[in-house]
Amino acid sequence: MSERTANLNLELPTFDEVTWHTAVNTNFQVLDAAIAVFTGLSIAGVWQNATAYTVGVKIIDPVASTLWVCLVAHTSASTGTFSADRVAHPTYWEESGITADPTVRVVTAAGDITVVASDDIVLVNKSIGASTAVILPASADRRRALKIADLKGDATSNNITVTPDGSETISGNTSYVINVNNGSVEIFPRPDGLGWFI
Repeated sequence: MSERTANLNLELPTFDEVTWHTAVNTNFQVLDAAIAVFTGLSIAGVWQNATAYTVGVKIIDPVASTLWVCLVAHTSASTGTFSADRVAHPTYWEESGITADPTVRVVTAAGDITVVASDDIVLVNKSIGASTAVILPASADRRRALKIADLKGDATSNNITVTPDGSETISGNTSYVINVNNGSVEIFPRPDGLGWFI
């Protein structure tokens, strides 16, 4: 029996085990899932020639090891490098940096709150006490977690209702209500783009 790591329970096979490759492949799958959950990243792999790319797809530059997001649907050049293809078509790609610091937005104005792409944390601190609707974007447009919190501390009397886009759900429900003072919820987009989960 192989040893295992303390945090992710990865198997540590000895190099001469017959099933060594199975253990290593399983470890890669666990690492891939853990990284995706905590970073919100879904990467299509390294850039390749003669490949159709759709808007929003993220790839890795195989030479520079940088992350890029497709801005224009297209098929990559049949020959050459990713760098040369970007020079030939400068509007097709945008480099995407990964930031460790979340973007926090404090909302004090009355009315509904529409979550925007840059939001990581939305703090509801309205000067006028009233129920609030927080409207989410389509989950397919987002690959990272979102936290919504009652900063004012009055959600018991002024509920905060988190509402997904269209027919999407949050863990199978049509909305999620924060109804406890100083309450919060952290939600994650489903990998299939069909809603959110808690």
